[in-house]
Amino acid sequence: MALLKNNLGFHQEAIALLKEVMNTYPSIKDFPENTNNNNNNIIVANKASAYNILGESYFALNSINNNDKYLDSTLNNYEKAFLEAEKFIPKHQNSLSFYHLRIATVLIKRKQYKKALKLVNTFDLVKKSQDYYFLKSLIFKNLKRGDSSLYYSYKFLNFNNTSPNTEKNKIVVYNILANLYNDNSKIDSAFRYSKLALGMLEKLNKSKTEANKTHFLYDFNQIQKLNDSILKNELKKRNNLVVLFTTFLISLIIIVVYFLKKIKNKKITTENVLPPKKDYSIHIEIEEMVLKELKKFELSKDYLDSTFSIHQLAKNLNTNTSYLSSVINEKKGKTYKQYLTELRINYLITILQKDSKYKKYTIQALGEEIGYTNASSFSRSFKNYLGKTPSEYINSLKK
Repeated sequence: MALLKNNLGFHQEAIALLKEVMNTYPSIKDFPENTNNNNNNIIVANKASAYNILGESYFALNSINNNDKYLDSTLNNYEKAFLEAEKFIPKHQNSLSFYHLRIATVLIKRKQYKKALKLVNTFDLVKKSQDYYFLKSLIFKNLKRGDSSLYYSYKFLNFNNTSPNTEKNKIVVYNILANLYNDNSKIDSAFRYSKLALGMLEKLNKSKTEANKTHFLYDFNQIQKLNDSILKNELKKRNNLVVLFTTFLISLIIIVVYFLKKIKNKKITTENVLPPKKDYSIHIEIEEMVLKELKKFELSKDYLDSTFSIHQLAKNLNTNTSYLSSVINEKKGKTYKQYLTELRINYLITILQKDSKYKKYTIQALGEEIGYTNASSFSRSFKNYLGKTPSEYINSLKK
C-alpha cells in the first residue's frame, strides 16, 4: 500500500512539473521566420517527447487508481505529441505508426482487443519494431488465438534489445508462452518458461527504482501467482512420479527376493529401465512456425518472381537456407527446386483453365508469367512435372 502511495505521488508530481514546463515552453511561432529547420525540429521534438511522457504518467496513474479518466488524459496527450511530431521538417514517415501503437496500449488496457489489433495492423514499417510483436502477442492471447500469440511471442524474443521496458515485456511473453503450453498439456515447455518468467520477475522486484515498480499493461502479481501454480503442479507431478517409481522399485525387489529364495541355482539379474524423458525441443516449435510461414508463402505468389531465391525465402521466414531446405525435404518430400517448380506449374495450370486468354500466349510469355526467363528451361520443367509440353497441354484443353 505504501508503495502504491509513493508511486501515486511520484507520477502526480511528474505531471505537475511537466505541465509547468509546457506552459513556459516556446512555440515555433515565437521565433523569426528565418529560423532554420534544425531549431524548429528541436522545439518540436522536445514538446512531442514531453506530451508522450505526460501520456505515460497518466497511464501509470490509471494502473494505480484504475480510473478511466486518466486514460482519456493519456489519449489526449498522445494526440498532442503526434500533432507536434507532424510539424517536423521533413515530416517523419513513422510518426503515425508509433502513434497508433501508443493508442493500441490504451485500447488493450480497456480490453478493446479487436480495435487494438486493427490499429497495430496499420504499423507499416518494413522492419517491424519489437513493441509491435509484443502487442500482437498480448492481443492474440486475449483473443484466445493461441497459435498467433505463440508465433508473435517468438518473433518478439528474436530481438536482442535489453532495455528496462523490453525486460518487463519479456516477463509477460514468457508468461504467455508458459500458459499456452500449459493449456496444451506441454508441461516441459510450460515449466521452462514459468521458471524464466519468475526468475526475471524476482530480478525486477529487487530493483528499487520507481520506473520498475510501475506496471502498465499487465499485473505482475497475477503473473507471479499463475506461474507459481504451474511450478507447483509440475513439482507435485514429479514428486508423484518419484513415489510411484519408488513403490514400483520396492515391489520389484520383493519379487526378486522371492524368486531368489525359490530358485537357488539361478542367478536373476534385474535391470531397471527408466522411462525415457520427454524431450520437447524448441526446434520442433521453430519447425512448426516455418511450416506455417510456408503456407503463407504458397498463397502469396512471391514464387512467381524470377529473382526470388531460397535465400530471400529464408530471410522472410527468419531462418537459414540449410534449415529451410531440411524442413522442405523432410516435410514436403522434395527439394527446394522441385517445391518451387510445383508451385509455379500448378499456378499456370490454374490460370490456363480459368482464363482462355493465356492459351494464346507464346511459350516464352507463359514461362515469364510464372518466373522463367528461358523458354527451353520452362518447357523442360513443365514436361518433367506434368509429362506433357506446354503446347501439348494447351491443345488438350482446347479439345
